[in-house]
Amino acid sequence: MKRPARLFFCAAAALIALAALPGCLTAADGIGALLEGGRGRVRGRYRSPPSVPAGQGVRVLERAGGLDILIEAFPALTLRASAPGEGGVFRLLSLEYLAASPQGWVEFSLELSGEGGFVPKEGGLRLASRPEPLRILGGKIRWKDARLSGEDALRALEGRYERIRALAGWMRRQEAPAFVGQDLRDFRAYWKPRLFPELVPKADRPRSYTGRGPMARAEQARWDTAYTVALLPEELRPLRDSGALKRDWEECGEWIFLEYAWEDVFAALENGGLTVLKN
Repeated sequence: MKRPARLFFCAAAALIALAALPGCLTAADGIGALLEGGRGRVRGRYRSPPSVPAGQGVRVLERAGGLDILIEAFPALTLRASAPGEGGVFRLLSLEYLAASPQGWVEFSLELSGEGGFVPKEGGLRLASRPEPLRILGGKIRWKDARLSGEDALRALEGRYERIRALAGWMRRQEAPAFVGQDLRDFRAYWKPRLFPELVPKADRPRSYTGRGPMARAEQARWDTAYTVALLPEELRPLRDSGALKRDWEECGEWIFLEYAWEDVFAALENGGLTVLKN
């Protein structure tokens, strides 16, 4: 199911965009407002020029307290940056994540290290290098009727972050992001049958899956433990057989995709990648 390698420009899309709403206000602006946190009202809106294909652009909300950078392919995410200083130089502060699932939602703030430049009239927006993730600062989780906040949510998010990084690292060793596809839909279509053949139609299951191994029941599913051993390294096997991997996949698919494609997601914003025009 390999596809020819394509520019992973669209992955820069999973970082934050949102479909446009009528007028200047967009869904991206809506997330910016939802996560505003005292940064002040929007005093300038900028976007990629019309020549940039739909879904591959960037929007910037300029506030007194800094910049919100929204990339039109990861609707769950917003990059927070300091207010531009001399020469338009800014510091990346955090990545804000807010995504819903059928059973609830997950929200967190991930501290970042990095810098870039924002001078709309002289070249637009660029990142000097790929952001470096530092630590989760906090967040909230809702799963069905359960809600977590404060220290409880932080511990749960830190544990999930460790699991997601381990899973994404294994995924990259199996298949480079550019060969899997350019967006979340392609990512899900490629990996779900491999990770969870029990949850997809028989015609979509990999040939290596027989369903005749010892079964473990968890998270309303039965997992073939022999397939787990054949597929995953030892440290990831308990996650599949316990159903934890299924929960992470259902609640935080975009987070997994982001971690998997991290090196490519920000490529479009490096080295003067996009011109940003005032909207």
